[in-house]
Amino acid sequence: MSFRNRRLSSKSSAFGEFPTTGDGTHLYAENTDSIIKIYSLVSNLEVHFKAFLTDLTDDFQSSWNSEEVFGRMDPIGTFSGTKRTISIGWDVPAANLPEAKSNADALKTLTSMLYPGYSGNPVSVDSQSVVTANSISKSPLVRVKFANLIAAADGTGEDAKDGGLLGWIDGINLAPDVSQGFIIQGKTHYAKLYKLSIKLNVLHEHELGFDDQGNYIATNAGSKWPFGG
Repeated sequence: MSFRNRRLSSKSSAFGEFPTTGDGTHLYAENTDSIIKIYSLVSNLEVHFKAFLTDLTDDFQSSWNSEEVFGRMDPIGTFSGTKRTISIGWDVPAANLPEAKSNADALKTLTSMLYPGYSGNPVSVDSQSVVTANSISKSPLVRVKFANLIAAADGTGEDAKDGGLLGWIDGINLAPDVSQGFIIQGKTHYAKLYKLSIKLNVLHEHELGFDDQGNYIATNAGSKWPFGG
């Protein structure tokens, strides 16, 4: 089984091309960077989607350990940490058969990004080298980029590989909108519209917080945080 890249511009031949639709959405998405870009650190694959957004939620949650003390009205709170999660929902429409096929390939590649990398364990048995059961060698981490709203603070590239926010995806909710129907070629059905959503658990790559003098301790990259890191 093979998986392919898909990019919304023709700047690099290393990416599979996104079919043009003639409806103006391709040009608008490229000129305004209205593109959701997702890159896998395991497979080195990247897929792009036009940003027909239906949801974008940036959630910051602090964790505290609370302890009740006898005779004290209020609990004692000990700070544990702050985590960031980003929920993204978008539509994946197809204006024609080539785009429907391209969408199916891109969704296939995207779902593959939830799976880890494995490596064999070579051992010697009776002077012969054999490979035992595989073990996980790489966790399925990804980088996600959407304009400046989801981007690494120190990112340098336009694509998710070089400019995306690091993290892992909890899961992918993928639902073809059957009310819109299908484009059918022979006995193969391609949905005209998919509704897609993911949740990214962000891994910070720079320091966050303040020193004893109240100065922000992040590096220069932190100046673009959070919308740009």
